[in-house]
Amino acid sequence: MDFRTTGTKQDSADFRGISSGGMPLVPRPGGTQAASKTSGRNIGILVAAGAIFGVLYYLGGGTSRYTWPLSIASTYAHEMGHLLSALISGCDVSKLHLEVVGQYNINAEGFVRHTLSNSRFINAAISAAGSLSQVLTGLIFILAAKHQTASRIVLGGSLALCIFSLFYAGDPMTFGIIIALGILAGLALKFLDGGLLKLFMAFSGIAIAAAMLENWRYLFSTEGSDMAHVSKQLFLPVWFWGGSVLVTAILVLILGIWTFIQTEKFPEEDSSHLPPASGFR
Repeated sequence: MDFRTTGTKQDSADFRGISSGGMPLVPRPGGTQAASKTSGRNIGILVAAGAIFGVLYYLGGGTSRYTWPLSIASTYAHEMGHLLSALISGCDVSKLHLEVVGQYNINAEGFVRHTLSNSRFINAAISAAGSLSQVLTGLIFILAAKHQTASRIVLGGSLALCIFSLFYAGDPMTFGIIIALGILAGLALKFLDGGLLKLFMAFSGIAIAAAMLENWRYLFSTEGSDMAHVSKQLFLPVWFWGGSVLVTAILVLILGIWTFIQTEKFPEEDSSHLPPASGFR
């Protein structure tokens, strides 16, 4: 059976219904669309999270020395991108491997072993899914920070995903890393609340996405990298595919951050022009 090992290396009108007397729906005159404005609170959370990450990154000498749990989480997100896209595409996954590397600048490497599809496009998509999933995971965490309920859903989903991925863990180290990440998500879900939860989610999203951008050179590697696999399947050079993924990642993050700092302000409804309700009949 043909196997592929894919992984990372260090890596209209406004209407109101009237229920009385069987009256038809009538347009609400003067209705205005919701105005989109920036949220000072969300900007503050994002700035605080970014500042914390920046300070830790600076103290680490431009490395993830002090943010390594989230760097490992970013590598996990990368490999889960490969694993889930392979499963969705109908490929068989035989092994998920994660390995902690480095003594001072702790990071992780990994790969997913899966069968190949008969489609070159599907094989290329599975290879590209790794790096893109890191940025998308970071984006999801940042956007979830906007609402406490969304944050809890994302953390609960992360915990469930860790449990699911244990079935594909191929060795004790991989098993241990997944358990540790699941515990981290569980502790955040259990003990964090309010502004602290928002800050944690925003900080985690920034760190997870930054870990991918920090290793941007990997996107242009011609020696067994994901983009080298994509180039092999779709023929265009590695720099084209690596550049495409990098630009897409940056644009997605910019759009996500802009969405996060926006808040919608809905105008109060003016009901003075409407007849008084007479009840149901």
